[in-house]
Amino acid sequence: MQHQGIISLPAIDHFVSARNFVVNTSADAKVKIYGLGKNFMKFYLEKAEPYGKPPTRLLVSTLLETSDDSEIIPELGGGELAEISLGQYFGAFAQQPNGEHGLLNVNSRFNVGYVRDWASILRPVIGHWHELGGGWIFGAVSNQSWIAGSRIISGSSRARTG
Repeated sequence: MQHQGIISLPAIDHFVSARNFVVNTSADAKVKIYGLGKNFMKFYLEKAEPYGKPPTRLLVSTLLETSDDSEIIPELGGGELAEISLGQYFGAFAQQPNGEHGLLNVNSRFNVGYVRDWASILRPVIGHWHELGGGWIFGAVSNQSWIAGSRIISGSSRARTG
């Protein structure tokens, strides 16, 4: 993996998925969202994170070769460092809400974050920009292999940068 940069996020006091992950590509959308996959809706749409998250930094890395979750998570320092909250994942996309160029992919490659679902299972959550739809599409999968060029969003910056 090659490190691309750090996303700095403000504190998150309360995060309710269904209030933020809303299909809406209008100009007033917090994040333009074109679609939500069935698994994303099943595992994450009803999730709420009522606890506060302090300001944080997330590491964005690019896969240099096709890799699966069982290779990526250890390279990030294990599940604890790979894991981010759903609110933090959303916050990363809020920095590129209209598909602007930045640290996240806005091409055909995925942006992957490891987030615990409502049953506390750590799963990869994916987001990619849909050019024709003018918004992000979010999904959730299990035990996936990711192609080179995919971006990984992790909490690993805590270990690397303090």
